[in-house]
Amino acid sequence: FTKVTGSIERQKIFEWVPSYDSEYRGAFIESKDNFSFYMANKYRKTGTMPSFNSFFSEAVDRIRKWGFNSAGAWGSGSQAKANGLPYTLVLPLNGMGKPAEIKVFDIFADGAEQAIDEAFAKSLPQLADDPLLIGYFIDNEYHYENFINTVPKLMASKTGLKRRLVQMLQEKYGDIASFNSSWNTSFTAFTDLNEAPLYIETREASDDIDQFFRLYLDTYYDTVKRLFKKYDPNHLLLGDRWLTLPMQSPKIRGILAEEAGKYLDVISINHYAVNLDVDMLNDVYEKSGHKPILLSEWSYGTAEQEIGRAS
Repeated sequence: FTKVTGSIERQKIFEWVPSYDSEYRGAFIESKDNFSFYMANKYRKTGTMPSFNSFFSEAVDRIRKWGFNSAGAWGSGSQAKANGLPYTLVLPLNGMGKPAEIKVFDIFADGAEQAIDEAFAKSLPQLADDPLLIGYFIDNEYHYENFINTVPKLMASKTGLKRRLVQMLQEKYGDIASFNSSWNTSFTAFTDLNEAPLYIETREASDDIDQFFRLYLDTYYDTVKRLFKKYDPNHLLLGDRWLTLPMQSPKIRGILAEEAGKYLDVISINHYAVNLDVDMLNDVYEKSGHKPILLSEWSYGTAEQEIGRAS
């Protein structure tokens, strides 16, 4: 489905959009705003509006002929099973526990572990023995590239991330004078750090926030794996589909790989680039302890795109 209403510029994209009250009503989803040209064309060809079941069955037949042997994330597990196709799922964390300022799971938030446990208890046991299920992606495309600069500026009254960072700093330095000397600040007490933005302007500050990034990842991956295996001991943890941006930083991807390698069965990367970044992949492979790498998203460009880029 694609949006066919809205701005004049958007509407000009399409040569033809049928009336919502026409015979093509079944190609709209819920309203006149979203329309499937695929469904409409299938109807024009066959005289029958395709159902989701028939679409999926046809898609399975096609991808098998093209050499694919399983369904990726965001697919339908029930439809894959109905067609005998191995499949993957995503753990139910996507709508949970992320601060407004940065897309990462706040594992230090009050009740975070209990919320994960409850979500897993509700969704995992019924598929724990399914032989067609390959495993679960943890989540998708966290903004790890922003962690080091964004998390110190959060407010402890709103995020567990900042509370735990302040706790770590107090445990390390003991007195505020030592912290001020290392971070080039002038706070009067560690409680002052809770709501204040902290800036990474010294080598000591940079080392501390790197240490906190490791603490965060270790806590998050450990918690997810422990609770996952509690309800499903049979399937793989397929990683959290790292974005291209954090993979461009040797330091960030190195920390990610070293921490994820302790807990995950597979490292998954959504890799969008003109060329395959073999150096990056080798770096992740070595630092993760030789965990297998799955390119969970990628794309092939077309000649038209290459011409557009060249111009």
